Amino acid sequence: GILAGTGSLAAAVTAAGTIAPGSSGAGTFTAGAVTLTGTLAVEINGGTGDKLVSTGALDLTGATLTVAPIGAGFTLPSYVIAQGTTLTGTFANVPSGYVVTYSGTQATLAVGSAAPYTTWATTTHGLSAGNSGPTLDPDNDGLKNGVEFVLGGQPNPANANANSTALAPTTVLNATNLVFTYRRTDLSQTQPGLVSSVEYGSNLTGWTTAVNGTAGVVITITNDGFAVGVDKVEVSIPRSLAIGSALFAHLKVLQ
Repeated sequence: GILAGTGSLAAAVTAAGTIAPGSSGAGTFTAGAVTLTGTLAVEINGGTGDKLVSTGALDLTGATLTVAPIGAGFTLPSYVIAQGTTLTGTFANVPSGYVVTYSGTQATLAVGSAAPYTTWATTTHGLSAGNSGPTLDPDNDGLKNGVEFVLGGQPNPANANANSTALAPTTVLNATNLVFTYRRTDLSQTQPGLVSSVEYGSNLTGWTTAVNGTAGVVITITNDGFAVGVDKVEVSIPRSLAIGSALFAHLKVLQ
């Protein structure tokens, strides 16, 4: 089962299912002593994040953790996601790309310092903690940091070459197909949990993921097709898939 929402519960809680603090966004759920052997599902949105608070002892022994950036995503160096008067145990599983540190009373989540994206954003391009989140666009070029990570862009507004729109995907329409072409860096392929894909549709609300060999879609990947370390991905989508006369496609980056 799932125990979700904000607010407080005076009783002690023992959960083998999922505890998901927050309601339609990041929030805090408070209870008495908590023993969690199931899953703590947290969302992070800018300066706030989901938090499980126990007014008594908190035991996380054997629990697992799921993490979902929403809205502005990660903008702070770390987030307290679980807290009690005492803390026992650690998460048995933490998603790739994240680290959790523990004290005697709380568990704190951060993006892994060794994660390729973090190194790219903060070390390679000098973004600060406040504007390095993958869903942010500090240089205001219409390409979010996570997308620029895939394309090989320059996200720092202080850089003279910050505008990366020249690297954006392109489309060509021929007699039989819409051909969508985008850049995909080798570095982005090493980021745990990151998936880049192309979606298509005949309106701007319903999308279908382009899968090679399905519905006539053909995906061709040319290693180093744009530059060393930057592959060329071409997605050919049959015009016959259009409903009416419209056929749209876009790049989706999910982290």
